[in-house]
Amino acid sequence: MSPLIRQRAVDARVWGEPPASKRKEKAEHFAKQVRAAERASSMGLVYEAHEDVLMLQMAPTYLRGYISTFGVFLLAVAVSWLWSIEEGLRSLAERMVNDGAAMTRLGLSAAEILVFLAAVFFGLRALRIDLLSPTQIPLILNRKTRKVYRVVQADPVLQGIGPLKLLRHWASVFKPWPLILIEYDWDCLECEYYETTTLAGNVVKHYNYLQLYVRAEPGSEEVLGSFLLLSPMITHRGTALQLWEHLRRFMEEGGPHLSPGDQPAPKLPRTPWAAVHASMSWLWPVVLLGFWWGGKAFVREGVFEMPPMEFLMSGAGQRISLAETGAAFFCTLAVSFAFFNWIAHLIAPSLKLPEDILGGAGARLSREELVRQGKLPLQEQAPANAP
Repeated sequence: MSPLIRQRAVDARVWGEPPASKRKEKAEHFAKQVRAAERASSMGLVYEAHEDVLMLQMAPTYLRGYISTFGVFLLAVAVSWLWSIEEGLRSLAERMVNDGAAMTRLGLSAAEILVFLAAVFFGLRALRIDLLSPTQIPLILNRKTRKVYRVVQADPVLQGIGPLKLLRHWASVFKPWPLILIEYDWDCLECEYYETTTLAGNVVKHYNYLQLYVRAEPGSEEVLGSFLLLSPMITHRGTALQLWEHLRRFMEEGGPHLSPGDQPAPKLPRTPWAAVHASMSWLWPVVLLGFWWGGKAFVREGVFEMPPMEFLMSGAGQRISLAETGAAFFCTLAVSFAFFNWIAHLIAPSLKLPEDILGGAGARLSREELVRQGKLPLQEQAPANAP
């Protein structure tokens, strides 16, 4: 298991954060004593709960596998690049050293080697992050102690420039990276929400940010940092306010662990079939059908029996329709997501928290109790003691 480093909010501060009053100019702020939404929702993020502790899953189960697929793509690029490097070095050996063309070829070969090494490094790092991160990256709220804990993975930092230092940094992808457990005072946390719009080519993209920022002291203008509660790409204002309302009620009003209509976070997939359901939900029949239909065209043209360049020169690609190509590509990605989702949850370590974090938190609630709690109307849920 990776080592766990404990820090306070001040230890993890980010310099240059705007003061609290300035933040209100671009973001909507929500007071802890005021209801932000009529309905509260945990967004299916609660994976464990005790009488006075709520644990949210900050790395959702269904997202595991996406980064690994990107890593494999980079490694595939690196392998294909070897062919170009080998051809370049062979061409270089056939020419005289003082030949201008040879010197140009030497520069190209050096650039290709750098691209190869970079693709291998980042490909392995992506696999390392996705496959060997703990199964749970939690946000822990303890209403009895009024403390909030966040677990983050510390990426290795390049310590200077030099061949040996670069080699050590490259080799760090094979080492266990430390985990940082940051402790916050609930009274120093403030909720804010804002939206941004960017133009990517001809596509307009909207992002929605729900985050907590950290004051140095309750009511202080000094801000130590901030962290997201939801990914900007999977939320909108309505869901963001519902999640904040759920956390606010739990911490301030002794609210339930699950709001009416909520479900706890899905169980970790330990089998390939469970990983398919986790990563594709109800879309998996369509994905498998597209994988079979699109892939059949590539098998028919003998794509897997010839090198990539030979396939491109043979014209076989022109006999495969755009629809078949798109179906094969996107469905292959989806199958890859499911495969790596299964592998990640099979080999990833479990997170062991220090005992004092859950000290006095009360008995742990079973999954069945959480499911039952989510089915109850709000007025029928068992009252909890407010802090």
